[in-house]
Amino acid sequence: MHKFITPNPVHIGSADPAPRTTTDEPSYRFRATMFTKETIYRAGADALSWGDGDTEGRLAYADIRTVRTYGAPEMPSGGASNQVRCVLRPRRGRAIVLGNQSFIGVGRFEDRSAAFYPFATALTERNGAG
Repeated sequence: MHKFITPNPVHIGSADPAPRTTTDEPSYRFRATMFTKETIYRAGADALSWGDGDTEGRLAYADIRTVRTYGAPEMPSGGASNQVRCVLRPRRGRAIVLGNQSFIGVGRFEDRSAAFYPFATALTERNGAG
């Protein structure tokens, strides 16, 4: 089972709580860069799923090789601090990287720690059970 340690986050902005689906699956909205769309990630019972309105994806927990959550305060961020990443490495394919700082404009990021930490914890717990 993967361990998730929650540091004491410094909230620099407000964020809506993680949206919930009708099945009450934990979910999280995140946009990594100006070249990606905001994507909704859902931690289902047996898989992580995601969609951005155009594309959808799914990764079964059994197909995840590692989950690593780490702080990255030294990374340049256009003024954002307290960056945390949750990296999921599947057995095949590219890693999925989620962060607590979501891109909102050139040099501007929104701190979504209030939604990120509970989602990363739920994702880690569900992956450990899978």
